[in-house]
Amino acid sequence: MSEPKINVGNVEHCQALLAQLPGVFASGIRLDQGEMVEIHILASASRSAKQIVRDVQSAIFAVYGVEVDHRIISVAQLPQRPGVSEEAEAAPAAQAVRLLFSGIESQRRDGVYRAGVYLSHDGESYAGEAQTSDGALRRNRAIAQATLNAVHAFIGRSAFELLDVKRAEFGGETVVVTVVEQTGSADSRILVGAVVQGEDMAESIVRSTLDAVNRRVGMLREGE
Repeated sequence: MSEPKINVGNVEHCQALLAQLPGVFASGIRLDQGEMVEIHILASASRSAKQIVRDVQSAIFAVYGVEVDHRIISVAQLPQRPGVSEEAEAAPAAQAVRLLFSGIESQRRDGVYRAGVYLSHDGESYAGEAQTSDGALRRNRAIAQATLNAVHAFIGRSAFELLDVKRAEFGGETVVVTVVEQTGSADSRILVGAVVQGEDMAESIVRSTLDAVNRRVGMLREGE
């Protein structure tokens, strides 16, 4: 089987996606002339290497449509996350700031689509809006952008750039995936969020976008 091809511009996105799989601590991808020839996974010993390999194959195929030969995937396993003591690993995580979805409204008029997203934290509401020319894919991006704009209202500044939002099949479920870049600091990184699509596609996009950024918003908020 020939090595699967992957756009070199998507490598950081792909590594961020793989790093969010259950039990995966980190991932690395080696390219040869733009082709993906090695995938290295550092993972917990709590899951079998075979299952982790299957998850990697499924995730890459679901998001990028690339079938990966299991022979190019190497898995190294550790008893705990590197650099973290057993006591720290077992201790409950500190309470993180998490924005909650509280509502969405939309309007389509004269070929223009407008989305308004409302988030909440500690009883306070934060709103974001975005608009675009009408069309299914553009509507999805507008909803994700409105979500980021609401996040920015909470943070007090722009901190995230929307890269992509799409639906993919994963494990027999339709999953909404949002890819975001954290910008404007030395700690810039690619963030990926994903949720199983619910009955309301718009709400699923909001939740997927929040899944991508919620782990970062507390430390980015001005004055905190």
